[in-house]
Amino acid sequence: MNRSLSTVALAAAILALVGCELLLRQPQPSRTTTLHYKLPILTPVEMDKQDQEKDGIRISVAPYSYTTRQNVNREYCRAQTFLIVNDQYPADVRETSSIDITPGNVRFKVKVYNRLERVLRLAGTVVSFQVAGKTKNVSKASYENFLSGTILPRQEVEYEIDGPDLAELGDNETIAFLLYDIVTATDLAGTATKRSNFEFYYTLSRQDKEQESPVSVSRVMLNRNAAGFLLQRDGGVSQCVSLPELDNAR
Repeated sequence: MNRSLSTVALAAAILALVGCELLLRQPQPSRTTTLHYKLPILTPVEMDKQDQEKDGIRISVAPYSYTTRQNVNREYCRAQTFLIVNDQYPADVRETSSIDITPGNVRFKVKVYNRLERVLRLAGTVVSFQVAGKTKNVSKASYENFLSGTILPRQEVEYEIDGPDLAELGDNETIAFLLYDIVTATDLAGTATKRSNFEFYYTLSRQDKEQESPVSVSRVMLNRNAAGFLLQRDGGVSQCVSLPELDNAR
């Protein structure tokens, strides 16, 4: 009789543990969070100076409009459990989002129209960015395509020129985009006899924005190696941690 009661009690205990495990596997209700970010805006200081013509050359400049890109951030948390089946260890995966601004720098579309009766070569042009009167160092590779430009008479070519990173710039700063020493006249030997300068000025501001984004938590089962890796990464304190290695393996 006692043996029968023990067997029943053991079975009930196992069912209770299995029931707990099944309960833990239920997906948790999703919720949302509000993402706050600042959207950069480049505004011309003088609207009528975005299209300039000097000495047979017309240059039009337009700043890129900034857009957002939503990234998913994934964290793993060890889940409490009373029963391990087939060497599979439960973990919760928490997915949240973050906002990236693109492009991540100052960027301009530059159109150059050649009204001269000769080929216009942009090699030798000095491209410079100044912020609050101080020159910002920008890699020459950011405008190498412009410097190698060759424009036939009565032709227009568009270029893309990258400036300093947004992270280096504060709010409401004035940015000068300068194109100096463009050769606009040469002698019969091809030596430059006249060079022209073009200056464009912008104010950088940032608009406060917010966006609703879902937050989800799901249950996954990890093998022994993955579970050990998670245990090592979280320091044994059951905190949620990022594991790109597991993301790549999924």
